[in-house]
Amino acid sequence: MIRFKTVIGGPARKNDPQTIDLKTGEAIAPCSLVAVVNNKLMKHSAVGEQTQALVITNDYLGGHDIRDNVPNDTSGIAIICEDDVTYHVLVKAGEVLTVGDKLTSNGDGTLKKASGTDAVLFYAFETYTVGATAEQVRVRKA
Repeated sequence: MIRFKTVIGGPARKNDPQTIDLKTGEAIAPCSLVAVVNNKLMKHSAVGEQTQALVITNDYLGGHDIRDNVPNDTSGIAIICEDDVTYHVLVKAGEVLTVGDKLTSNGDGTLKKASGTDAVLFYAFETYTVGATAEQVRVRKA
C-alpha cells in the first residue's frame, strides 16, 4: 500500500536534498534504505549495522512514480537524509510503532525496531501498525 507519494515529508523548505546518483545493482523499491556497494546502489543488507542514512527515491527521470521499483542497472537517486527532516521509509511487515521508537536496518532495504546493540538509524515519527507487507512510515534520522 502506498501511504505517501514522496520520500521527503518536509518541512517544505527541504526540497533540495543532497543526493548520490549511481547505477542500481538490483531492482529496488522506492523508500528503501540503500547502501553503496561496488559503486552501485543496493538495498542495505546488514541487519542492525551502522550505515549512512540513504533512501532511494523513485525513478522520476525515467518517468516512474513511487509505486514502481527502480529497475536494475539504471540510474538510481539516493537521498542523503538530514537532521530535522521527515522521510517516508519502508518498514518491515507487522511492526507496531509508536512515535520515538528506534529503527534499524532489517537487512532487506526495510527498517525494523532496534534492539540490543543494533545501530539506530531513524526514529519513528508517527504511531502506526504496518500491515502484511512493508509500508512507508514517517521517520526522522537518528
